[in-house]
Amino acid sequence: MIKKLCSLILIMVFLFSSFPVAFADIRVETPYMEYQGDTLKFYSTVESDIYGELSIGDEVLVSVYAIKEDGNSILLGQGKIVILDVYQDQTDGKVYYNGSNYNLIETSIPVSSALLTNSSKIKFYTATLNKITNTSNSSYSIFALPPIILPNPASVDKTALGNADLELSMYLPTSVQISKIVKAATQTELKKDIDYVVSNNKLYFKNTYVKNLSLGQNEFEIYDNFGNITILKINVTESAHVPSNQQGSTPSQSSGSAATNAGSNQQGSFQQQPAEDRSKLESPIQLSVDENLNTANATVDKDTISKLLLSQKVEETKKLVLDVKAQENISTYNMNLPKDTLQVLSDKVESLKITTPVCSLELNKTLLQDIKDKEVSVKVSNKTENIAESVKQILGQKPIVSVQITAGDAKLESLGKSAVKLEIPYKPSAIEKENTHKLVGVRIDGDNIVTLKQSFYSAQDGHFVIFTDHLSDFSLLYRDVSFDDAFYSYAKKQIEFLATRDVIKGVGKNKFMPKNNITRADFVTLIVRAFGLEARVDSNFDDVLPSDYYYQTVGIAKKLGIVNGVGNNKFEPKKNITREDVMCILARTLKVLGLLITNVEPEKVLGKFNDAEQISSYAKDAIAQLVNAQIVSGYNNMLSPKRNLTREESAVLLYNIYQNILLR
Repeated sequence: MIKKLCSLILIMVFLFSSFPVAFADIRVETPYMEYQGDTLKFYSTVESDIYGELSIGDEVLVSVYAIKEDGNSILLGQGKIVILDVYQDQTDGKVYYNGSNYNLIETSIPVSSALLTNSSKIKFYTATLNKITNTSNSSYSIFALPPIILPNPASVDKTALGNADLELSMYLPTSVQISKIVKAATQTELKKDIDYVVSNNKLYFKNTYVKNLSLGQNEFEIYDNFGNITILKINVTESAHVPSNQQGSTPSQSSGSAATNAGSNQQGSFQQQPAEDRSKLESPIQLSVDENLNTANATVDKDTISKLLLSQKVEETKKLVLDVKAQENISTYNMNLPKDTLQVLSDKVESLKITTPVCSLELNKTLLQDIKDKEVSVKVSNKTENIAESVKQILGQKPIVSVQITAGDAKLESLGKSAVKLEIPYKPSAIEKENTHKLVGVRIDGDNIVTLKQSFYSAQDGHFVIFTDHLSDFSLLYRDVSFDDAFYSYAKKQIEFLATRDVIKGVGKNKFMPKNNITRADFVTLIVRAFGLEARVDSNFDDVLPSDYYYQTVGIAKKLGIVNGVGNNKFEPKKNITREDVMCILARTLKVLGLLITNVEPEKVLGKFNDAEQISSYAKDAIAQLVNAQIVSGYNNMLSPKRNLTREESAVLLYNIYQNILLR
C-alpha cells in the first residue's frame, strides 16, 4: 500500500547528553518508499546543521510505526542505517551522511501487512546508537498515493485511432495491481482483457470499447488492490478524415532495462511537410521526374546558386537553403551539385540546407570545404524495402529515411567531425506528444539499431532532428524509460531524456538514486558517453583497475587530457566529485571538441559571485570559461565550488549541455 513519496520530509530531533541539553536539527530525506509483500523498503539520506553529531561507524536505528485512526500507534518493525560517509558543505555548513552509498542507504524492514490499511499513516522514529551521550528521536508521517495514469486527462480521436488500442502510461509499485476499472457515470465495471489490458506499466483500452464510448468527456475510477482510487478522464472526439500511416500500439512489446519499452509500437505519423517557409524561398530549382523509379532529379548550377544567394540575403544568415518542391508519388529525391557550384557556396556560407518532402539535410562548413573540389550528389529517400525483419518489428510503422552523399567516385559514410543535421517530418502520437523527450533517433546498420544521442523532437517545427557524422538509414524510437525513485524528482525529464539515449543508467532494480552524490568515476563515465568520446586506452591511473566498470571511460578521459588525477598517478574514482572539479572536467571536454572560448579574464567573470574566493586556483580558468559561455550561472550569486554534485544535478547539467550546445 505504500507507494511514492512526493516531498522532502523534515524531522526535528532533540539531542540529550550528560552535558547541558543541545538541540540538533537532524533531517532524514526519504525520496522513495515502497511496500512489497511483508517488507517496507525505503531509501534515506541524513543531514545535520552541526558537524560531529554523527560519525562514520555510527548506526541509526529506525523504528516504523503505523498510526491508526484513533491516534494509537503499532510498531511495524525496525531497521538500521550505518553511517559510512560524512561530508560538510563549506558554503552552508550542513553535514550530509551516506550521500553516495546507495547500496547502504537502502533499508528494508519486515512489517505485518495486517496492520496496514489505506488510511494508515506511517511514522518513523530514529535514534543514533553506540553514542551514549548523543541519542536522538524524531518522527514524520506519510500517506499512500493512488495509482498514477498519464496523460490525465487523456484525449482520443476515434477516427485517428483506426484499429489500434488506446495506450496510457501507468505507474504502480511492484506490489500493487489494478483490481478493477469502473465507468463513473453508470458505475459499470469494465471487463479485464476484453475492455482493457494492463501490461508493462501500460493501460490499454481496447479498440472495440473505445469506439463505443460517447463523444465528450468520459470518467473512469481506477482501483488498486489496496483500495486507492484514481479518477481518469478521457476526452473522446471523432474527426472526419483518416490520417494515413497513423498506427496505434499493442501490449505485446517486451520491456528492457530501466522499465524501458525500447521498441514501443506507439506510433506517430510521417508528415510530408517543408522544413522552411517556402513562400519566402522562391526556389528556381527545376526537377526531372522518373515515374518508373519514383525518383525526382535536380542539378543546381552556378546561375541558380547566384540567384538564391541574392534572394536569401546569405550575407546576413550565412546559410543557403535549396528547397525542393514535393512531387506526387515520388519517394526519392536526388540533388546534383557540380564542382563550380560548391566552390561558390563554400566561400559564402557556413552551411547548406537541402529541404525535400522526405527530410531536410544540412551540411556544415567543414563538410562543404572537404567536398568543394568534387562533383557531389545528395540522395534522400523513404525506405520501405530491404529492411531486416528484426528491425521492422522494433520500429513498427516509424518512418525510415535513407541518406547518401557521393563525392566524386566515393560514397561518403563516416564524416569525422563533418556533422550533418537531419530533420524528419514527424507527428507524434498522443502518448509521444506528452513525452517527446523519450523519442530518440536511431541509425540502422543491417540488423543492428544504433542509438543516436544527439537527437530530439522539435515541437515548434514538427520535425525529429538528428545530428550525425555517419550516413546510413535513419529512424526514431519511443522508449518508455523511467525509474521508480525519480518519479518525483525535479530532474525527472532530464534523467529520462539521458537514459533514453543510453547516457545514464540506473543502479539496479529500476532505481536511479537521484539524491545521491555522484562519484568521480561515474561523472567521467557520463561525460564520455554523452559526448561519444573515443581514444585508445594504453595506460590508466594506478587506482583504476582493468576489472573496474569505469576503466575504459576513465582511461579515455585521461588519454584526451580531460582528467589529470589528484597526484602520484591517482584518480580517487570512488570519491564524491565536487562542483569545481565537475566544471574543470566539463571545460576541458568542450575544449577538446572545439566548443569553448578560452580567452577570458577569471577575475572579472567570477567577481560577481559571493563565494569566488572559495574556488581553488586550478579551477578558476575553467569555471570562468563556463560562466562566460553561459553554461554555468550559479544560484543566488553563489557557485558552491566545494559542494558535491548529486546524480540528479549531473543529469540537469548534461541535459542543459545537450540543449544549449550539442543540439544546436
